[in-house]
Amino acid sequence: MLTLRHVAADGSWDASVTVVRAHRLPPPAGRPSGGYSRDPHSGYDLNSPGELAYEVQVHEEDDGGSGHGPRPLVAFELTGTPQAAADMLTLWAGRGSLFACAAPREEPGVAARQEKRRYDNRQAAAAAPDLDATAVPTEAADLAVSVDPAMLCWFFPRERGGRYRRSAMVALAPCRDGRPHLSGPWLTAPR
Repeated sequence: MLTLRHVAADGSWDASVTVVRAHRLPPPAGRPSGGYSRDPHSGYDLNSPGELAYEVQVHEEDDGGSGHGPRPLVAFELTGTPQAAADMLTLWAGRGSLFACAAPREEPGVAARQEKRRYDNRQAAAAAPDLDATAVPTEAADLAVSVDPAMLCWFFPRERGGRYRRSAMVALAPCRDGRPHLSGPWLTAPR
């Protein structure tokens, strides 16, 4: 049995690559290209039948970090080439950087300036509402009278910059008496 062992610099994990004898699995039972299986008793005997394969085992410190007792096995794989075993260890060693990202940094005051710009746009729109009520159907005329133009302009959906959202359509009220979940004409406010 030939084994190569590596311990992380901080001691939090260790890995071993062992040369074993294994048998290739057919594609449906293993991976798309077929995997490997080894006998637990004769697999470590390099004189036994089978192909040479590389067994990669990674043990990692548990959350307690006590260092007492055996470390749990967290990764186990049989590979067909030494390069595949090395690639697996490289990915394991760099896993922290593979799945980490830096949070976007925002300049101080940018969020406050954007919020002020949105507030100023809402204030300006509510102070001088610009509504075109000519397209209101006759059945919704009495509903349209009850709409406060300033409040509609204040609460209308907006983009991040504070301008009206171009594709927004706000449903205000159903035009007929009845249940609002049924289809029928509605009083709406497009951009």
